[in-house]
Amino acid sequence: MLELLTVGFDIKWRPTKSGCNSAALRWSSMPHLSTSLQPDSLVSFLRNPKYTFVGVGVKNDVEILEKDHGLSMVNVVDLRGLAAFKYGKTDLRNAGFKELCKVVLWEEYEKPKHIYYGKLG
Repeated sequence: MLELLTVGFDIKWRPTKSGCNSAALRWSSMPHLSTSLQPDSLVSFLRNPKYTFVGVGVKNDVEILEKDHGLSMVNVVDLRGLAAFKYGKTDLRNAGFKELCKVVLWEEYEKPKHIYYGKLG
């Protein structure tokens, strides 16, 4: 069993004519989890206090996940706050993923087209 774990966390959903369909989970650091966790083990995973879930704008993601699926999480960290503190730039608290990549990694990021047009998994 893993003692400590940091997991990149994001959710995606597609807009529909009647609003948005249910959110799909995405684990950027552990892609095999998207299909391998069963409902009971997923709940245990998300609520394990030894695991930290990180992402950009994750507060909203957590709210959607709870609303759509009744799943709650512990130890969620928005990377924007960490970047704002580390680099002394308060405007990073509202930055998107692409902007964080530029500042933190010194790299341009282009979202793969399959995320926009293809399957979410």
